[in-house]
Amino acid sequence: MHIEHLNIYTVKWGTKYSSHHVNKILESCKEHLSYKFTFHCLTESPKGLDKEVNVIPLPKDNKMEKWWNKMYLFDDNVVRKKGDNLFFDLDIIIQKNIDDIVNFDPEDCLC
Repeated sequence: MHIEHLNIYTVKWGTKYSSHHVNKILESCKEHLSYKFTFHCLTESPKGLDKEVNVIPLPKDNKMEKWWNKMYLFDDNVVRKKGDNLFFDLDIIIQKNIDDIVNFDPEDCLC
């Protein structure tokens, strides 16, 4: 699979997870991914995020609660990025190379 541009997304809102969690995933991706990528975070509070994180503000009229904020990943008015997209929850730990996740071919899946 040929990847021209990879976007990696996280969503952070509220106080359950901090900027530290977002920054840790960014660092893990840099260490365990051989592709170039742009790292994005949808959030209402960008304080403490690494300068490499592209902050995408959650809409000001946001009425979503809890995990529903992830639905903005499918809203072209909020997220308008071309290329291949990968999303990570903030409670993950990346321990080894994740190129196979990026190389995943949907044709090989019985979903």
